[in-house]
Amino acid sequence: MKEGKCFAVAGVTDVDTLDNKKRETFLPLPIETLWKKNVPSYHWIWRQSWNPLKLGKECCSSQIISTHQNSPQEMEKMFEVLYSKKDKSKIDKGKLKGL
Repeated sequence: MKEGKCFAVAGVTDVDTLDNKKRETFLPLPIETLWKKNVPSYHWIWRQSWNPLKLGKECCSSQIISTHQNSPQEMEKMFEVLYSKKDKSKIDKGKLKGL
């Protein structure tokens, strides 16, 4: 959050990161946490979020740009879900190892 203040001092303007359905594209928590509504009332996210935090089915955009606090296993699951309907032959999973 301090980065935002630094950006403002440097003259960098903010932009809306919500999709057209007002769902977040930059996720500060794992998708599973948001989807399962598993965010305690004392969590910092409630105080620090610029946009109101949504939980459940409407928590996240279908065009997610980033997410945080994910294990390698969670990343693998997300990869499979996001790309299961795309042509996987063009994706080099070897490049994903070690990220």
